[in-house]
Amino acid sequence: MKERAIVIDEEETNKVMIHDKVAQAREKTSFAVQKLKDENRDLRNRIHKEIQEGLQRKKEEEEVEYRRRQELIRQVRELEKIPIVRTKGFDPTEAGGHGLLDEMSIAELRERIEYNKRLFE
Repeated sequence: MKERAIVIDEEETNKVMIHDKVAQAREKTSFAVQKLKDENRDLRNRIHKEIQEGLQRKKEEEEVEYRRRQELIRQVRELEKIPIVRTKGFDPTEAGGHGLLDEMSIAELRERIEYNKRLFE
C-alpha cells in the first residue's frame, strides 16, 4: 500500500506540476498577446499620425500653390488692364500712303532738295 500511496502522491505531484506549467504557459501567452496588441496599437497610432501629418503638409503646400497661382492671375489681369500704346516707328524711306500721284518719301525729298541745291550753285 505504501508503494501505491507513493505512486499516487507522485502522480498527483506530477499533475500539480503540469497544471502549474499550463497555468504559467497561459499567463505567458496572455501576456504575449497583450504585448502584441499594445505594439500593434502603437504602430497603428504612429502610422495614423504620420498620415495625418502628411495630409496636413500636402494641404499646406496646395494652399501655398493656390495663393501663388491666384497672385499670378491677379498680376496678369492687372497687366491686361494697362493700355498698350502701339506706335508705328517712323520710316523716312516710306511714302505717306495718301493715294496721291506725286507722293514721295522724306528721304527722297531730301535727296531732291540736295540735288537741286547742287544744280543752282
